[in-house]
Amino acid sequence: MESGRQFRGYVVKESDDQVVIRDATSPMPQTLKKSEIEARREIGTLMPEGLVAAMSDEQQRDLIQLLVSLRTADAKLLSEVDAIARRSQVHTPAKFVYEKAPLLADHWPSAGEHVNRDRIYDFYRKEALHFRDLDPTPPLLPAFPGLDGGTQGHWGNQSEPTWADGRWNDTVLGSFQAGIFHGDGKTVKCGVCVRLGKNGELAACFDPETLSYPVVWKPADPNKYVTFSDVRHGFMHGLKLNGTVIAAPQGDPAIPLAGKPVSAFKYRGFYRHGDRILFAYRIGEVDYLDAPWVNDAGEFERIFAPADEHPYRNWTKGGPKVWDWSWTTAGQVGQQKPFAVDTVPLPFENPWNALIFCGGHDFQYDGSALVCTMHGDVWKVTGLDDELKQITWTRYASGLNHALGLVNRLSADNDTIYVQCRDQLTRLHDLNDDGEADFYECFSSAFETSPAGHDFICGLEADSEGRFYTASGNQGLVRISADGSEAEVLATGFRNPDGLGLTSDGLLTIPCSEGDWTPASMICAMSTSQQDNSQPPYFGYPGP
Repeated sequence: MESGRQFRGYVVKESDDQVVIRDATSPMPQTLKKSEIEARREIGTLMPEGLVAAMSDEQQRDLIQLLVSLRTADAKLLSEVDAIARRSQVHTPAKFVYEKAPLLADHWPSAGEHVNRDRIYDFYRKEALHFRDLDPTPPLLPAFPGLDGGTQGHWGNQSEPTWADGRWNDTVLGSFQAGIFHGDGKTVKCGVCVRLGKNGELAACFDPETLSYPVVWKPADPNKYVTFSDVRHGFMHGLKLNGTVIAAPQGDPAIPLAGKPVSAFKYRGFYRHGDRILFAYRIGEVDYLDAPWVNDAGEFERIFAPADEHPYRNWTKGGPKVWDWSWTTAGQVGQQKPFAVDTVPLPFENPWNALIFCGGHDFQYDGSALVCTMHGDVWKVTGLDDELKQITWTRYASGLNHALGLVNRLSADNDTIYVQCRDQLTRLHDLNDDGEADFYECFSSAFETSPAGHDFICGLEADSEGRFYTASGNQGLVRISADGSEAEVLATGFRNPDGLGLTSDGLLTIPCSEGDWTPASMICAMSTSQQDNSQPPYFGYPGP
């Protein structure tokens, strides 16, 4: 070449202005411009004699020395040469035998739990300890096979029968339950089902999107006015009407029993007063209260009037306690270093058979914790000090729609509790300071929700500007304005995201569920400041 360099190889292809060659020892071709080639010489074939002819004098001497030494070599040298020869053509990773258990059991206190029965711990550390002492080191090492070994496919060691669980039907629901309602051929995606009458003679589903009661029914069991399927713990198929549908009077024409009001309206939420529910909303420029119940004739009625004229307007100041029960226990202070994990027992046994599938938590100004559950409860936990000798659980709220995130805005005067539900971002108010929520405010419904079984909305975080963040399988990563009026999509392409995290420097992390176009244990990350007017970032699902 004009540069003085020399190239050897066989011709892959050639054109009028360039030639492409490949060295027999390299997989990468080399493209040369013919205008820069000063001389070109054929040196033989890739057969042994051709390869020798292509060697330099020094390479030939080294080869001869190796062949001569092999004739008198000891077993150790022959073994090393054989190992080098075998590894020079390796196309698969080396194998090694390892135990699944963690190397340091104290660092993984939950390793013995049933859910972790196939979990592989410390894989890469075990791999390094094994191969670092081998000489020569294999050119290819095995990759992490997956959390549970990588041999059980998409479903891992669980399947639909594993998740079949109808225990939610044994829970004492109380006077209301929010969820996706199915009944009388109708689906209400943001339904609030209400138990009516002193003895539960009737039940009705309120639709916040129309301010109406599309279905009223006589329950088959006064204590089970709705039921749940046993598919995936009851989370997939919503609330099912349990009873017989009845006809109901149309009521005030300004707010029909079925169909939206003519004027613009805004649903504000509802007040809980003992066993009674008082819905609150604004139509046009007027605030209304709406109290469904059973009249003396056993018929459905709604007492609907402007808020300042409603006969039950005093219910907006707080009602009596509903759950006069608490559970006190002791925890265990973690001793691990550098990261200690305390153990706080959960109230699995309680008077309502309420299930404890924790969905989110946060802490109040005084150090107490608030914990929400997938089944719609919010619990308050006190006694979380440095000894954990007296931890007390009390029920703060119930009946929420798949509560999967909780944020408490700290204040010395008044903590403000926000719960991310499937239908809305709910703000809970204890109006009379008795330790229970009285007003379940619809703080924001600006994001999208759907009646599809798997479209959960998971996680809730807040930044220093008061804005909220949540993750939706429907929309992606969503930011809700500080006043709840707007929601914007920051990123898409997440497969069934099951939560999110927010660091102090503004980094958002979003975990995704393994499946199509999504690897196992995927965690996506982006900055809250990573915003401009371009298309939101896309993280891959459901593919191109």
